[in-house]
Amino acid sequence: MTPETWFALVVLLQQQPARCIAKEDRVFLAQMLNQLAVDAPPEPKAWEQRWLMALKRECRLFKK
Repeated sequence: MTPETWFALVVLLQQQPARCIAKEDRVFLAQMLNQLAVDAPPEPKAWEQRWLMALKRECRLFKK
């Protein structure tokens, strides 16, 4: 995934209801949004990617 794709995923996750995203996860998402919003964003580290993908699965945001 590109940094732009990760950014779009973070935005989508931030829009999910509180029952899907825990308070601690929202803090992480805000940090990721700041990291990915720069002009030349770095790709998220492996552990950040795993966390984002876990949130995506928990919220059932996968393609069918």
